[in-house]
Amino acid sequence: MLAKVTIESARREFSQYQKPVKRYHSFMYKAGTWKNHQRVIVKIEVSSPGTNIRYIVINLKDYRTRDLY
Repeated sequence: MLAKVTIESARREFSQYQKPVKRYHSFMYKAGTWKNHQRVIVKIEVSSPGTNIRYIVINLKDYRTRDLY
């Protein structure tokens, strides 16, 4: 999982402070059927109900991850 470090970091922070955590991460990825690499943005939210991870695939590269999501 390419967002594993960010997810684990958010979970550790929530565990330590017991306050909701929201993190964003992006990486380039090419699925087997895709012609080109695409930017994948991940939003991770960790709170008392659990961990919520959302992914979006986008071809815009010149914007901040948080602004795109």
